[in-house]
Amino acid sequence: MEHLVSLCGWPANVCTIAEVINCSLEVLERYHQERNHHCCRPPCKDTQYSVNLNSATYPADFSIGHLPDELPQDKPLEYLRKEYLELRIFYEELNFQRIEQIPVYTLEKLVGKYLYN
Repeated sequence: MEHLVSLCGWPANVCTIAEVINCSLEVLERYHQERNHHCCRPPCKDTQYSVNLNSATYPADFSIGHLPDELPQDKPLEYLRKEYLELRIFYEELNFQRIEQIPVYTLEKLVGKYLYN
C-alpha cells in the first residue's frame, strides 16, 4: 500500500474506491511494462551435453568374416582400418524438464490484501 501511495501521490485514508482502483490499474500497467524490460528470467532453452568417448579397432579381428556388404571385400585389413569407421551415438537421457515461474501473489492480490485487511 505504501508503494501505491508513493506512486499515486495521495494519502491512503482520503481516497475513494474509484481513485484507488484507477491508480492501482495504472501502477499495475507500469509494473508489467518495467518487468518485461528489466526482469531476468530463466533462459528459454538450456542445453547440456555430457560426452563419453570410447574407441576400438574397426573392424575387429573377430568380426572380419562378418563385414557389411558395403565395405570392399577385396581390400586388405589395414586399408579398411585406415579408411572406415563405425560410429554409434547413444543418448543418455531422452527426457526434458520444464520450469515455469508462477507468481504466488499478483499485484491485484497484494493491493486487495492491504486495502481490505
